[in-house]
Amino acid sequence: MLETRASISKLPLKISIISVLFFVPLLLLIILGPVIIRYFLG
Repeated sequence: MLETRASISKLPLKISIISVLFFVPLLLLIILGPVIIRYFLG
């Protein structure tokens, strides 16, 4: 019973790490995307 509870508590941590690793580059792309495009076109 205690082992299953430990694995359940570890699961949201993995999900949050994956979401952060996915979200941070996406956010940077949204912020820096127009700047990079303007730099190359300009």
